[in-house]
Amino acid sequence: MKSLSEESVRQDIHELQRQLEQIHPNPYKYVSQNKFTKILYENANGVKNIKSLGLVIMASLSMLNDGHTYLGLSDDVLGTKNYMFKFEFLDNGYYLTRSSETLSSYLGSKLIGLNDFNIATLESKVKKLIPQENEVSTQYYLSSKIVEPSI
Repeated sequence: MKSLSEESVRQDIHELQRQLEQIHPNPYKYVSQNKFTKILYENANGVKNIKSLGLVIMASLSMLNDGHTYLGLSDDVLGTKNYMFKFEFLDNGYYLTRSSETLSSYLGSKLIGLNDFNIATLESKVKKLIPQENEVSTQYYLSSKIVEPSI
């Protein structure tokens, strides 16, 4: 993966913020511009590759609490590896709603963890990367992101 210079990271962050302020009607409704900028630059300090920068930007944009303002990382950044199933939040947890034929006997099962991470740990890790508009949108985004092992 291509290495990024400190200057290129700064330029990317500056351009992101410029475009955000130009296009978004009120990006700093839930977080001040100063706090957003400070956290974005602090978290990007020492970033050396596009994947790490992308994750920093995802986490920073989630502070805006706007489900329409996010960074979707491409397969070139995260890779194409995905788990072979889909979860949905139903009632009191995440349930397997789609899978490959190999895993079809588990359809309807409640998710309790993935790869030695319990569901609470998965939620806390993924919540940092998605907009937190309300509980329903959080559960929707979480159920779609927990199947991306690179995150």
